[in-house]
Amino acid sequence: MDSLMPDYDRWKGMNSSAFNVYDYIHCVFREGKVAPDLAYAFFYLFWPQFIEIDGDVFLKEKYDEKRIFGLKKKGYTGQDLEYWINLTSLESLLPESQSIMARHLTDELAVVWRIKLQNDFPQKTFHVRCLDDDGERYVVFSQETVKP
Repeated sequence: MDSLMPDYDRWKGMNSSAFNVYDYIHCVFREGKVAPDLAYAFFYLFWPQFIEIDGDVFLKEKYDEKRIFGLKKKGYTGQDLEYWINLTSLESLLPESQSIMARHLTDELAVVWRIKLQNDFPQKTFHVRCLDDDGERYVVFSQETVKP
């Protein structure tokens, strides 16, 4: 595929030129290096479930009532509340040596989340963006206009 996937490149080099990413997934799962549950986990990362609470939209996997309560107590509402709950780092999921991959995945994740948000909430407008902070890459979304 490209140098962002060195393990895939290694597998492709050991197989025929027809070897593709689906073959790679099959081989890695067959070897038992990865639990099948991981496929579902990645599905929820790249095509997440959202929940809407009082007009605010959150990643279902990151929604935490205790954290929401704490942020509201500090005066956060609407876009700021969505921002801090939905802020997601991929670099924390990958080894430090994979920061280029994290950057690329974060960029792609922002595109996919934008599409999913438009699909699930066609009446709302979201600002989906990638951020860099002290060497870590994040993707985050919040509504451009939040229900008062």
